[in-house]
Amino acid sequence: MKAIAKRRPTEPGIDLVDVPTPTLAGDDGVLVRVEVSSISGSELNIWRGRYRRPSGDPVAPGRILGYEHAGTVADAGPAARAAGFRLGTPVALGSPFVGCGRCEPCGMGMINRCRAWGHVGITFDGTNAEFAALPMGVLQVIPDGVDPLDAAFLNSAALAVRAVDRAGLVAGDRVAVVGPGPVGLLMLQAARAMGAAWTAVVGLPADRARLAIAQELGADAVFATDDDPVAAVRAATEGLGAEVVLEAAGTPDGMRTAVDLIRVGGTVVFAGLPPEKMVPIEAIRVTRDEITIRGVEGNLPDDRRRALRLLASGALRARPFVSHEFGLDEATTAFETAASGAACKAVFRVAAS
Repeated sequence: MKAIAKRRPTEPGIDLVDVPTPTLAGDDGVLVRVEVSSISGSELNIWRGRYRRPSGDPVAPGRILGYEHAGTVADAGPAARAAGFRLGTPVALGSPFVGCGRCEPCGMGMINRCRAWGHVGITFDGTNAEFAALPMGVLQVIPDGVDPLDAAFLNSAALAVRAVDRAGLVAGDRVAVVGPGPVGLLMLQAARAMGAAWTAVVGLPADRARLAIAQELGADAVFATDDDPVAAVRAATEGLGAEVVLEAAGTPDGMRTAVDLIRVGGTVVFAGLPPEKMVPIEAIRVTRDEITIRGVEGNLPDDRRRALRLLASGALRARPFVSHEFGLDEATTAFETAASGAACKAVFRVAAS
């Protein structure tokens, strides 16, 4: 089968390879015939040769990349079949994390924070391929009628739902989203579906095309950073600021802007992963204005179930922000396009033989 792999993990580049179709790994294994698979930020760092796991190690040579995807079941082990993963069943990635089952976070049910996690496309082969062999625990059965292109972003949609939950959104709250990438655009939609009365999206001057997509998806206002978004949001909220700010930019400036946008007593949720470990913010304002700052990474089963219902209802949509589609044999062009910023989101359309 065709697949996109990283043969030289510490050097720039990507490889289109021809490898044997994988076989099931255990009774709970599922062989997925991939239909759609996206390029994530982590994969761009792998492509650049810069990615390191928490251990400091790069991916293994020859690792097949990719994790956010949708497809159909081509084969399944006995336990997976008993759980509903039957031949031809539509499936999508629910979460790329596999927990060790032994650490404290796993004991708390927080597999997304496992101290020795496995990860699709990083610690074992992923989905930028014609077929992928995965444990059933990372997959979700998709109802008939859900667009595979939307379903491929179930993992990100569930993260968006979790972020809104952790913000403690109350119906009628006003919400600002910082960062108009795919996660930020899903946060916008999740906030609207979960009761926000007014929503705004903030991006860079170079993000004006993405901000236009945010308007298409229902944002009441959009602002570029050269528009003085803090003043604009305060003007739209009686001088107060937003009750909830959701950050998905993954930059120090984005995180600082998120704190600047929040009202007294409001909640900021950081979902971006900045390259810098330390980000300066106005700490005295956090104290005096009793601002709550929370973090979110990954998702849990209930987040996925709720996100799936929102995808099925049409309240969450990914198709509007998927700007580029490629075949596997266009891997180099696909990664270059995604890295250039020209794409809001790039995906591979896979046609397995």
